Amino acid sequence: MVADGARSGVVTVSWDAVSEASFYRIGWVAEDDYRAVTAAGRNWLEAFAFVDVENQGQTSHTVSRLTPGINYAFIVGSISQRFGTATWSDWARLTLRGRVPTPTPTYTPTPPPPPTGGRYT
Repeated sequence: MVADGARSGVVTVSWDAVSEASFYRIGWVAEDDYRAVTAAGRNWLEAFAFVDVENQGQTSHTVSRLTPGINYAFIVGSISQRFGTATWSDWARLTLRGRVPTPTPTYTPTPPPPPTGGRYT
């Protein structure tokens, strides 16, 4: 699940705990960046950003410095060892709230494909 944070450009990503996870990989891609790299014939992972966080029982992470008004797709992976292969969640989509109040975040059913080993519906 993703939700706008308290400040512009901030998002809170939440997930269900995975007991065997040593790390969580929180990833995101801006829809415009995804389209630009794929239109240029490049791998969409060039537009994918992520952060790995050690599992200390948390079930959320704050992502900052995102651009308000942009459509993003977020995904969370659980990893049993540092730099291991992640088991991915489904994608969640969010249009970041702008600096001026805008409608509730928009979710759409057509996210980009997940990184290798992931799934989406």
